[in-house]
Amino acid sequence: MRMIRNAVVETELRALRRPIKNPPVTAGRAFKLALPGLVEGFDDVDAKILALRQRDGAICVAAAVSVGVTLTLLHAAGRLTEEETTFVPASERPKVYRTARIYLAIYALVIAACIYFRSILPAMLVGLPSLYGAWLQLYFGCTQHLGLAEDVLDHRLNSRTVYMNPIFRFLYWNMNYHVEHHLFPLIPYHALPKLHAAIKADCPEPYPNTIAAYREIIPALARQLKDPTYYVRRELPEAARPAPFGLAPART
Repeated sequence: MRMIRNAVVETELRALRRPIKNPPVTAGRAFKLALPGLVEGFDDVDAKILALRQRDGAICVAAAVSVGVTLTLLHAAGRLTEEETTFVPASERPKVYRTARIYLAIYALVIAACIYFRSILPAMLVGLPSLYGAWLQLYFGCTQHLGLAEDVLDHRLNSRTVYMNPIFRFLYWNMNYHVEHHLFPLIPYHALPKLHAAIKADCPEPYPNTIAAYREIIPALARQLKDPTYYVRRELPEAARPAPFGLAPART
């Protein structure tokens, strides 16, 4: 029976995979964080930002928004930072500049609409959500890794999958299935629920909601203030298979 289940899971995983052709180049890591709705960009920095305390995380989000605006203006002018020139190929740089100019044009239209209609409503629909909605992104994002192990290769031990209602999953682009996202990062967000169903027997028990996750996170952070070496140990099912890509699960 176990061999049959493994074969079924592997078949489902292959069906979920979609090759990515010409992945888009955005205007810098911080710019991705500043753009509303691009939750995937958050993952580039979650190990550095979301692993901090909530207070420091909020400061980092505000700083990232400021840096994002600066980078957008820089890219729209047809320039890159010195660091960006080391990893953005010359062939891709026009895409970076074009993306920045498109976003600037969108925000300029929003400002013009606010002036024309004498209403803040256009800005409340485009632009401002990244500010007054940032607290929700932080609330969701802190459940991803806070309080868990750091230097482990098996992402099942340093990530959380948290069940959320359909509205929250829509706003969060299914990133609540964070164990699955880290195990198979090329699988698109809309397929993560199916991936969860395919591999849940090999993963730690998901959290029933965000409240349950924070009941673990808050005491863990309080303990880490006194003992920086402490972390929450996630338990794998006894029958769990080794992690993907041949990585053996690091049982603790």
